[in-house]
Amino acid sequence: MKIGVLTYHIDLNPGATLQCYATCRALKELGHEVYVIDLEHYNGNPYSLSNIISRIVNSGNMRRQMRFIKKSFPPFTRHYNNIEELRANPPQMDAYCIGSDQVWNVDIAGHSHMAYFLDFGGERVKRFSYASSIGLSEWPIKDEAENAKINELFRNYIGLAVREVTASNIIKEKFNIDAQIVCDPVLLHKEYKELIPNNINSGEMSCYLFRRPQDLLDSLLNIAADKGWPIRMITSMKPIKGFIHTSKKDVPSWLGYMTNSIFNVTDSFHGTVVSMLYHRPFAVVYIDDGRSSRISDLLKTVGLEGRLFFNVDDFKESNIWNKAIDWDDVDARLEAYRAKSWEYLRNTLK
Repeated sequence: MKIGVLTYHIDLNPGATLQCYATCRALKELGHEVYVIDLEHYNGNPYSLSNIISRIVNSGNMRRQMRFIKKSFPPFTRHYNNIEELRANPPQMDAYCIGSDQVWNVDIAGHSHMAYFLDFGGERVKRFSYASSIGLSEWPIKDEAENAKINELFRNYIGLAVREVTASNIIKEKFNIDAQIVCDPVLLHKEYKELIPNNINSGEMSCYLFRRPQDLLDSLLNIAADKGWPIRMITSMKPIKGFIHTSKKDVPSWLGYMTNSIFNVTDSFHGTVVSMLYHRPFAVVYIDDGRSSRISDLLKTVGLEGRLFFNVDDFKESNIWNKAIDWDDVDARLEAYRAKSWEYLRNTLK
């Protein structure tokens, strides 16, 4: 089957890029011909001063990321600047797959958000979702005309699967439709040795944090000093005193830092996923903004909800960096989750 995958596919964020790679890898392993639907993704004004400065500052890392994408991704369709172009000349496929990440969060999807419900293409094209996420605790779309269209689209999907229990509950409440819960596509695969062939423990404490309050930074420096660990900050563009600065931010470099570490501290969903996949002890310190359900749902699934903290004081008092993880139990839970998710894909596409 010829399948077009739509998700966030070109992004400096390595987790977003890796989940697209993992989805395409899974579909190819099932024997399908896979293409990435190349829809331009803006969730703000690309011409604003802040966005222009950000693109200039990040240009080197974006070039590295693009080299990875060109080398590792399946072919792209023609480029679409917006949903109007996509509707006018949709890619000719047997099926469209709406992929993972927060594709149903309107604040992230932006102007073309209806495209992420597969609102384009002919009636004969099969449509399905895999591990799609809302990322919020309530349905984000208020326009009831759009909701009526989404309801119609969902009811014609050959498979509707979401990434979190919270998302499944929201869809049931809003549309009275049962959505299957499947694992994030990164968890479909047990390893990524094709991306990180030399897995050597660095002995570093790796910090993959998008929110970096000073009290958290101070705590991390104290923990690292007490343990005698070098400490690396992966996300900051500017050096932070006391932390090893990370200049390379493409997917292979990020995976190397996260999988070769001695302990990870993160507030990222995919930072959590990679830590679990590679048996890296970790803690999630999440300054809550209404999007924590995607992480808390995953941690409950594998029995590690005690490694999630919503404030710095609780993290400091936890001594979590000295507490071991029963990886045999985690792996057993992940394997059951993974098997169920592969079964969904096979049954949907057979």
